[in-house]
Amino acid sequence: MAARKTKSDNSAMNVIRSDIESGSFKRIYLLFGEERYLVAQYRQALTDHIIQDGDTMNLNIHDSGSLSLNELMDQALTMPFFASYRLVVAVDTGLFAPNAKKPGGKKTDGEETETLIKFMEQIPETTVLLFVESSVDKRSRMYKAAVKYGLAAEFAHPDFAALSRWVLSKLSKEDIRITKTALEHFLEMTGDDMTRISSELEKLIAFAGEGGAVRIDDVDELVSVRLENRIFDMVDAIARKDSRKALALYDDLLALKEEPMRILALIARQFNMLYQVSELMEEGRSMPLMEDALDMKGRGWLIRRYIEQARAFSKEQLRIRVEDCVRTEERIKTGYIDMRLGVEMCIVRCM
Repeated sequence: MAARKTKSDNSAMNVIRSDIESGSFKRIYLLFGEERYLVAQYRQALTDHIIQDGDTMNLNIHDSGSLSLNELMDQALTMPFFASYRLVVAVDTGLFAPNAKKPGGKKTDGEETETLIKFMEQIPETTVLLFVESSVDKRSRMYKAAVKYGLAAEFAHPDFAALSRWVLSKLSKEDIRITKTALEHFLEMTGDDMTRISSELEKLIAFAGEGGAVRIDDVDELVSVRLENRIFDMVDAIARKDSRKALALYDDLLALKEEPMRILALIARQFNMLYQVSELMEEGRSMPLMEDALDMKGRGWLIRRYIEQARAFSKEQLRIRVEDCVRTEERIKTGYIDMRLGVEMCIVRCM
């Protein structure tokens, strides 16, 4: 059964919004998660409301690799200059990650970690220490200390319903209409990454113009096809035993500089999804139950596409194809077979 995705911590996001509205901020904020668009948005919102425009005197930023813990602690202890707060931002320190490493790649020793954890308790109320991390281990003492002395907010990709509302709100600001079918097709093509959605949506907004409309043909013409959509088409070709089409799509992806191993991983993921759909069909699950089991609430239209594709294979055939992808990956990694040729042979065997 499909594992459910981690959901964004809505309560933490609400707290951040409340802090911004009140103008009263915590000493520590930790922002992390797979949805980098939301991480960036909340980082910017906190920065804009803690620091006045152009106030560089009270803002210190440490990007990945440039952090000195002693310097960070010294800055955090410095009183703000004619302002309510000093903001110290530390990006991708690695201090919260599994097997945490300090800048420069050396493993963080226990004494250094202990020093920073103790320091968190001593941060003055006039300082906000903002960590923005790509990788966080919630079991780590650093994470637990950030939660104890401040706030940790995790940002996951929103579900389909939330993304639909977000897209509609952005279009509504421009008085642009979009049909339900076009909206579903748009989100199918973009996936759930908000950075990509925002970029592709800008094209549609510019094309439609204020007061205009977006149709499904406009989506097809303007929105870039993502890798996952091409994999879907490849598996369609495999289901039809159209080796020429499947291998042509593979060659197209290689020409676009996609890594063969990434292509193989996505093929395996697609067949694994079809296997799960086949299992649910065998169990006689209703569409709402299938949406819930696959963590695809509100995307019955997409599940119907998976069902159509899954019917081209037996459940056993799908299992064999998933296992073949895994074996191919192992053979490539151990040097038994060439990477590009190995993936190509796997595609042919899936016919």
